[in-house]
Amino acid sequence: MIGDIIDEVTSKKNTQDLSASEEVYLDFRRRITPGLFDAGYDLLPAKSRTYTSSITGKPFTDQTLRQHLLTGPAFAARVNAALRELDPESALSDEDLFTAMCLAAVHDVHKDRPGQQRRREQPRNVEDEDKDITEAEVEAVVETLNLPVGGDHPEVHDYHAAAVAAETQSGRHRSATSRLFFGEMRHWVRLMDAAAGLESPTGHSRLDSKLGKISDTVTFRYHKLGDTKGIPTNLLNRFVADRIESNGAVLIAFFTEGAVYLAPTDGDTGVKTFHSVPEETTADAVLEQL
Repeated sequence: MIGDIIDEVTSKKNTQDLSASEEVYLDFRRRITPGLFDAGYDLLPAKSRTYTSSITGKPFTDQTLRQHLLTGPAFAARVNAALRELDPESALSDEDLFTAMCLAAVHDVHKDRPGQQRRREQPRNVEDEDKDITEAEVEAVVETLNLPVGGDHPEVHDYHAAAVAAETQSGRHRSATSRLFFGEMRHWVRLMDAAAGLESPTGHSRLDSKLGKISDTVTFRYHKLGDTKGIPTNLLNRFVADRIESNGAVLIAFFTEGAVYLAPTDGDTGVKTFHSVPEETTADAVLEQL
């Protein structure tokens, strides 16, 4: 049976042209990559505390800022491309998608060296002092990352709003003024922030509320394999994904043990909420469930 999977998956030409949304992401990435190095984001952590991997069980520090600021927009590009198929009215234009990515590029300015130095120097009973970010500080980062300003692009105060108001816990959002950011852009920036830290397909639930602000006609779905064994798992993931996509879902991202999709909220993707395989299940047993 596993031989049939290998034959089917390897016989297909799984290459495809990039979507317009993915081309926007590549333009964004080419623009800011040199600046990410100049800003030192290759070495700075995106999270200030240690996590335990759900896969290996070992502690790790989440991504570098560079990885975080590139992964979120890449995920958003795939979501936007899927929305153009499933809910075109909620999808962003190429220009707006690029703007959203640019705003997302500064949402973690407080985690760079000046912000963390400010946090270390403040009294212990003062919370979130690293988020006391001035427009001048944001403007310096915008210049370093080569982000566009003015005309059809965000102004410095829009970038400042993205830097202080992507979340609300610190209360800094009350000082931000940006009609551009506080429209739909904020929802996309928050989606990118949450998506950048996904470890596994089951983690998509942390994105659901963000997606709900963008579209109420689609939802995230996933499949998860409990047994991962290198190349055979990759082939099985591709096989399952093909079956799910044939029922109306759009693949967003692969993980080691599964994948995340976008699907209509009232659609039958063939997996309902998920397709989960117990760890002791063999590949042949998986096929019997499909």
